[in-house]
Amino acid sequence: EHSLEAAMMLKQILKIFWSSTQFYLPSGNNADGTASSVPSPALANPSALEPWFEVLKAVLTKSLPEASTGLEPTGQPTTKEERNAWPWWKVKKWAAQIMTRLFFPLR
Repeated sequence: EHSLEAAMMLKQILKIFWSSTQFYLPSGNNADGTASSVPSPALANPSALEPWFEVLKAVLTKSLPEASTGLEPTGQPTTKEERNAWPWWKVKKWAAQIMTRLFFPLR
């Protein structure tokens, strides 16, 4: 699906995933402030996140051709400011933020 509505819906889904994993995925800290050695349940069983990795991979590898090519998804803005607000680039931004959180958690 290449519609802007699909992009906006996918962006909302990724934002909800981001929020729901904010407190669930990190292993947290011990009382003394050191990192806990006990992984979160989701990280202890990576197959639980595999479907999400597939979605994130699909989003990050989705081609967004220049507007002049006429390829789908059409209507990509030409200015940097407009591109920052375009739903398909926002979806990529959220996917990249989630992948960063999963692979480079705060210590």
